[in-house]
Amino acid sequence: MKKLVITVMMLLAMMASAQEISSHLDVGLEVGVPADDTKDLTTFGLGVSVKASFPLGRAIDLTGRIGYIWWAEGEYEETRNSIDYTVTSDYYHVPIVARLKMPGGLYGMGELGITVVGGTYEEAIDGVTTLEKSDFSESEFGYSLGVGFLANNFDLSVTYNAFNEWEHIGFRIGFLFM
Repeated sequence: MKKLVITVMMLLAMMASAQEISSHLDVGLEVGVPADDTKDLTTFGLGVSVKASFPLGRAIDLTGRIGYIWWAEGEYEETRNSIDYTVTSDYYHVPIVARLKMPGGLYGMGELGITVVGGTYEEAIDGVTTLEKSDFSESEFGYSLGVGFLANNFDLSVTYNAFNEWEHIGFRIGFLFM
């Protein structure tokens, strides 16, 4: 009985503290800068996202984010055995992730989720197209780690993002609605 009373008291305390720390929804602008081998495929990304944050207590928030990021067309060239290979690509990705973050002004965060990757690519050997523009779409497991700053109605963050062999640094500015 004593354990039940203590458990109920802890749950009530957590619920009370969760009510003091409010949930919020924000819409943000995202900019991506490719890292590592991704630099061979594109130069930058631009997109939007919606994020909802729910407090799990004073020390941690659970956040869900969905967005759309378009990546500038890129061209990758390689010469092997005197043969020139060229791949022209145009990518987008749709992150659908959940994150845990520490609430408050300056915060750290980690995200896990699915990223839908799609776009078109064209391959050429010695200037002759061997594969016409081909559409593709696939889902990849992804993660990100980052830091952010929440002030007034703005949420600024910087993250390192990776899924499959894709890596980029993301910059986001969000405007809180509630």
